[in-house]
Amino acid sequence: MCSEIKEVSVRIKNTRLRVVRWECLVPLIPDVHDVLRVTLSNHETYALDLTGAQYGWHYSAVMPWEIFVERRAKEVVGTHFFWEDYTRSSS
Repeated sequence: MCSEIKEVSVRIKNTRLRVVRWECLVPLIPDVHDVLRVTLSNHETYALDLTGAQYGWHYSAVMPWEIFVERRAKEVVGTHFFWEDYTRSSS
């Protein structure tokens, strides 16, 4: 069972693809990627990275959080509860 889900912004490293973007509606922070940090009721923590394939990370959408940070994150930029911003703006 899941006890907590947070959306975490990380500055990425070790990308296999170079992503080029243009004409975006929101300002982009270079090399920042959002993933979900899922904490289970037994206190194990996992990264759920459903959009990692855009950086060439095709086969590991779920991995222990510590391994994700070690392999793919230069630093954690920010954290908030999943859906927090969306629920505020819709109420």
